[in-house]
Amino acid sequence: MVKRLLFFIRNDILLKNMFTFAKNCKSKKINMMIKMINIFCLILVTLFVSCGSPKSNDVQSGTVNNDNLYIVDLDILEEMDFTKINYSTIFNKVETIILETNKESLVGSRFEFYAFENYIFILNTQPNKDFLLFDRDGKFIRKIGGQGGGPGEYRWAYDFTIDPVNRVIYLLCNLFINKYTIDGNYIGTIRLEGNASFIQYADGKLYTEFRGNDYLLQEIDPETGKQTGKYLEREKYNKGWNASSFRFQGGPFRHRWSESPIFVDTFMDTIFKIRQGGLIPFLTIKSKHLTTNADIKATEGMASIDRIRSIQNKNKIFCIFNYFETKNHIYFFYTQGTTRVHPVLYCLSTNSYSNPFFFNDLVFGDNSIYSHGYMFSNPNGVYGTYYEFSHSQEMFLDLIKEGKLSPNVDKREELMKLTEESNPVFFYYSYE
Repeated sequence: MVKRLLFFIRNDILLKNMFTFAKNCKSKKINMMIKMINIFCLILVTLFVSCGSPKSNDVQSGTVNNDNLYIVDLDILEEMDFTKINYSTIFNKVETIILETNKESLVGSRFEFYAFENYIFILNTQPNKDFLLFDRDGKFIRKIGGQGGGPGEYRWAYDFTIDPVNRVIYLLCNLFINKYTIDGNYIGTIRLEGNASFIQYADGKLYTEFRGNDYLLQEIDPETGKQTGKYLEREKYNKGWNASSFRFQGGPFRHRWSESPIFVDTFMDTIFKIRQGGLIPFLTIKSKHLTTNADIKATEGMASIDRIRSIQNKNKIFCIFNYFETKNHIYFFYTQGTTRVHPVLYCLSTNSYSNPFFFNDLVFGDNSIYSHGYMFSNPNGVYGTYYEFSHSQEMFLDLIKEGKLSPNVDKREELMKLTEESNPVFFYYSYE
């Protein structure tokens, strides 16, 4: 817009000088020139106004360029040795959160996790669809909504997000979004224009993955459910993968409780931050092993799971996940082939990256236990559990029985009393 304005101003000054010259001339040719200049001015103003004022009913699309895009060359990274890093060099302290276990509060084998103020929200995705509310100490408060067809109830629940300003919960139920107050009281329901499995609130808008054939992400009005924007062409950014989104390592939204949550789909090479007015590319990966459009096209006609296996068998890189940020670091995993999972640590102050091998010396005292998956991150820290990802509940309990816990970890005595029937334990690692 500023460039258009400067262009117009520069040309306006030029035109005024031309008018001054023309007024001092009496020939018919010069008078004809004045008329032509008048027409030119009218066209210029019309173009300026039309370019500067998009129609209000147009659906926005596209992304904003970023000259400070972070780039990670995975082929260079592959030649580096793993760097041993203790949690205590990244985080200052850890807080233990033991969830109350009773027949109403059981956490399933797969779940979505969210922490806000003094609340912890858990949406079971397998085997049941209970939406559970705990306080920060792990005490069970209530179930939000419930399975059924009445007001505030749902038959299928896939994901949820929170508007922190208005303190509203948005529970995604396929074609519908149920709205609740932050303590779980039902407000109302809005209908979407298409199916969705993942949802994210950011800057007064809702975002879901886009099931259409052309774009990956759609922006939604939280009052009406109507689409107000669409972003990231599927062919360009996700290698043309046109199958429905599948739940792989938690979905496409990451760093969810922040001013700029991120979006990265399964075959995307670039991480995008969601900000008001559009998406901004933030970090991109490079490698000769990246999945290509040709790789995806070669799998067409197969079942989705067979398509993924075909790509894995080619030793291809895909799926950035387990992402979090600190004030000086970006951390994430990527997958390659059938079994290889690689961590990446990007240092912002030195503009360098490494293969980190994290050891959890904050929870375990002997510095020999490696890290686990991260469920959720915010600007002050990350939440993790040994219930999913690299450890099972049984393995975690074995480590406790073997005396591996740090003597300084909080709620140590309560941890010693856990059983295999207990709800998962969460740890909050903070930077401050």
